[in-house]
Amino acid sequence: MCLRSKTRRFAVGALLIALVFIGLGHWVSDRFRLGIGVQNALCLPYRVFLIDTYHKHPARDEYLAFRADERLAPYFQAGATMIKAVRGLPGDRVQIGDRIAVNDRTLATPLPGLGVTPLAFTLGRPPTAFQRDEPVPADSYFVMGTTADSYDSRYWGYVRQAQVLGRAYPLW
Repeated sequence: MCLRSKTRRFAVGALLIALVFIGLGHWVSDRFRLGIGVQNALCLPYRVFLIDTYHKHPARDEYLAFRADERLAPYFQAGATMIKAVRGLPGDRVQIGDRIAVNDRTLATPLPGLGVTPLAFTLGRPPTAFQRDEPVPADSYFVMGTTADSYDSRYWGYVRQAQVLGRAYPLW
């Protein structure tokens, strides 16, 4: 009888531990995803990110994972996972002209002969087409890469809250 009781107690304990690990595994797999940069030229200093899908309202200078929409053509397909740094929050003032600034803090200065929108000619538009001085709309973010040739909010506008997948943490 004692052996049967110990076996039963062991089985119940093992089942409880297994259920805890299954629950924990489900929570981790539901909450976190990996984002891996497959581009040849990276616009961020990292290639692999952990995306926390529960963190959907980023702070300034955090990395944000979001779904591309049709505005990111011709470089990215709608639905592609993108990661950029948040530079402007709802209500911040974005200025793109002779420099890129958010709330009068300079983020980028012009490149000789290319200005602050070096992809303008590649996109078949004049640099003046991307100039603006406006607030970031509610439920939107102004995002940028860290390289001059990053295809970011300068060209296609703001990331809307509905596109946000979560905060991205660089791994390597």
